[in-house]
Amino acid sequence: MVNAPQIGIFLGLSGLNIAEVQERKLNGYYYMPYQPPQEEPSAPVNVSEEIKLTAALQKALRDNKIEVRDVLLSLPTKEFIVRSFSMPFLSKEEVSPAVEFEIRKYMPFKLEDLIFDYQLSQITEGKARKLKVLFIGIKRNVLERYIYILQQSELKVSFLEPHAFSFIRLFLMKRFFSLGQTVVIVDSNLSEGTIVIVEQGLPQLIRDFKLTVGSATTFSQDSD
Repeated sequence: MVNAPQIGIFLGLSGLNIAEVQERKLNGYYYMPYQPPQEEPSAPVNVSEEIKLTAALQKALRDNKIEVRDVLLSLPTKEFIVRSFSMPFLSKEEVSPAVEFEIRKYMPFKLEDLIFDYQLSQITEGKARKLKVLFIGIKRNVLERYIYILQQSELKVSFLEPHAFSFIRLFLMKRFFSLGQTVVIVDSNLSEGTIVIVEQGLPQLIRDFKLTVGSATTFSQDSD
C-alpha cells in the first residue's frame, strides 16, 4: 500500500517553501518570495507580515493544486529557544520536574509562556551515568500567530520543528553524513544565516548570524 503524500512547509524569512514527499521521495518543491521584485519602484505599502505570509501560502497551494490539509511545519530557528545540558541520571518520575527546574535558569521569562518539548539521551562522564537533555521551546504567542496564518488556508499543523532540525533530518535521510560523524551545517542568504554543529544526529551548538555589507559578521543568538 502506497503511503499518502506529506506536505512540508517552511515559512522562511524571505520566502515560502513547500515540499511534497511520498515514500521518502521528493515529488515536488515550490518556492515563492514574499515580496516579488518589481521592475519599477513604487510607493511603499504597509502590509502586515501575517497578510504577506497568508497571501503567499494561499497562492502556492492554489498554483500547485495541493489538497493535503495536515502539514509538517518548519520555522526559522531564531523563533525557538534551544538548549542542551546534562544532569544526573534520574528516574522517569523525576525527569520532568528536574528539566523544568534546570531550564528556568536560562529563561528570561516564565516557562508557562512556552510550548516546549525535550529529548533525552544517556551519556557517561567518567564512571557516572548522566542524562543529556535537548530542550526546544517556542513562545506560545509566536506559535499561535503561525497557526493562525495556516488556519486562514484551512491547514492544520501536525508536526513542528526548527528549520535547523529539518536540515539535519534531510541530510541524514540523503546519507550526506552518518550518525557517528560530527558535522557543521551552514544555512544563509544575503543578509543572515545559521550555523549548526551536529553530533550523533543532534544539534549541539546553534549560532544565528547577520551579514551586513561593509561590516563584520554579527552573531546574534546561541544555543549551548
